[in-house]
Amino acid sequence: MPQTDRIVIKRRAAVLRKVGDRSKFVYFNRLIGKVKNVLVESNNRGYTESYAPVQLENDVNRGEIVKVMINESSPHGLTGTVIKNFR
Repeated sequence: MPQTDRIVIKRRAAVLRKVGDRSKFVYFNRLIGKVKNVLVESNNRGYTESYAPVQLENDVNRGEIVKVMINESSPHGLTGTVIKNFR
């Protein structure tokens, strides 16, 4: 089977990255104003059940699962406020 030209490979990869970034932007923006469960990993950062990264505005211990109101979206993830700890 013949190799695909390197220029074609790079162009296709760029298109895929652009589509992925756009999809992520749309998904993150749909979460603003929603309440999501977040597993805290470290430095007040964690992930929703669908693996969206969240920076928490409150201090939370690593390993806790908290209910978070999503406030903002950026290309790197979400920002949210803890509204309930499950202790």
